[in-house]
Amino acid sequence: MGWKNNYKKAFKNKLKNSKSVNISYFEPLPYFILWEREHKQVNEWNEETLMREIKLYQTKILSFKTIHQIPEEFNEQVEVKFMEDEIVEKFTGLPAISNFQATYNYFLKKMGKYKALVMLFSITKFTYYTTSKFWQIYMNSFSSYDVEKTNFKRIFLVMRRTSFESIENLLKKLIILVGKNEIDQYRHHMLIEEIIEGGEDLTFHWARMLEQIIESSFESISFESRYGKPYEGYSQDETLDSPFGDPDQDNFDKFFEQTHTLVINDEVNEAFNFFGLTKMTEPSDFKKTYRHFAKKFHPDVNSNESSASEMKKINIYKQIIEDYFDRYNIT
Repeated sequence: MGWKNNYKKAFKNKLKNSKSVNISYFEPLPYFILWEREHKQVNEWNEETLMREIKLYQTKILSFKTIHQIPEEFNEQVEVKFMEDEIVEKFTGLPAISNFQATYNYFLKKMGKYKALVMLFSITKFTYYTTSKFWQIYMNSFSSYDVEKTNFKRIFLVMRRTSFESIENLLKKLIILVGKNEIDQYRHHMLIEEIIEGGEDLTFHWARMLEQIIESSFESISFESRYGKPYEGYSQDETLDSPFGDPDQDNFDKFFEQTHTLVINDEVNEAFNFFGLTKMTEPSDFKKTYRHFAKKFHPDVNSNESSASEMKKINIYKQIIEDYFDRYNIT
């Protein structure tokens, strides 16, 4: 990503005296989300602790609603359906701020209070990290901005949908982790923490989508600054005139899918490169390579402080490659 950072620095310096484009001049921040895991004793994950932690994260999330300006059309509350329309959740801020009351009520009826609280904590924690990173990157990239401009609206739209899709995937993952059996805070301590940290892996794709749409916005701003008009493919009339379901929604859907496909392809290439492989690699050969990496960096055999984070990266790339094999029926 070095060329992108150099490009942005040169571009910002060139436009530093421009009044039509408002860009901040801070050093670029990492898009990667540094997730901090919760570590508590076996007897600490009771309902009282869970509710206290959820409230703490919710308070932090709500603070983002009061300090940032957003486009006018996003001030309205929106309802989003999850789990094949069984959950209708309300969102009151960007990219996906909610107290997830409907989600909690749904799992409360299905699984009981304790499981519902653990799952709510997981979703809330994921929302905190993504919301925090979104505004951190956005404010570091653009300052004194006109949020009604198409370039900026596109950022909100893309990351809102990305967040909704991530939440849907997280819900499905949590249901599998929770299972049908009762969860005991003493006997299932490791499982509880795995549920709470369930959103960590999903932040990888989320962050890559954020990086892609921010870079796309820089390129669009550069085009507009150079030629005095927006790039036609991203014009207000074509993509963002009515983002809440009017005819132009189809154009935004196309733009989103193109962005999503571009990011997925980048992730796949990066994953194969990480293991020193190519897309021509057979699944059986990939499994051998993965086992070699896993043995080398697994925390049980490698006491290095970085081994845990390296193992997490290995497993993220492993999942990306396995999804690629499944997508194209490569066996």
